[in-house]
Amino acid sequence: MGDGRNARNWVVAVDESGRRREFDLAELPLSFGAVGADVGLPGVPGTLQIGKLGETFFLQLGRGTRNVRVNGQAVAGSSELRDGDIIAIDRVRLACRIKGGALTVGVQVQVTAGDTAPPDLEELARTREAAGSVTITPIAFKPAAPTLPEAMRSTAMSPIGIGSSEDPSNPLVHLVRHLASIKWALFVIAGALLAMVALELVERFGR
Repeated sequence: MGDGRNARNWVVAVDESGRRREFDLAELPLSFGAVGADVGLPGVPGTLQIGKLGETFFLQLGRGTRNVRVNGQAVAGSSELRDGDIIAIDRVRLACRIKGGALTVGVQVQVTAGDTAPPDLEELARTREAAGSVTITPIAFKPAAPTLPEAMRSTAMSPIGIGSSEDPSNPLVHLVRHLASIKWALFVIAGALLAMVALELVERFGR
């Protein structure tokens, strides 16, 4: 276990509550979590380790440790760490900054006291990732019912089929049909009269 006493050639530094502790390569992997860890996190169940392999920093979960997320994504086993990663374990957030082959870990504890709570870095990371993939679903608008003037114009402009069989209840249809019947009756009467006159003339001149 390292003591973090400002190592001359440190590769991991931990900033917590205004205190800075530095660890060299020989002190890695560095453990975070319950009592007995290099960096104690009171009230946090389980432990995790941060180590370095070559030029790559990595996160390794301890046995039985659950509900650990990196940038909002659940981690099982081990995961490579990159600059800007946010590790969340219970109420603790570990902000990772990598520069010049060295890792600085900022420890922040979330509180539940309303306005005094620091921002949830994990939630901010998830929001930033989701900002570029917002899907807008088009809304199907229902056509509005025609206004009264429009309905009146529509009715006024519609032609009335006089004598059409499409509207037999129209009184004009009955009138036209009645006039047509009278017309044909007059034609029949006129024809009969002409026939009678012709017969009379034939009889008169035939004598």
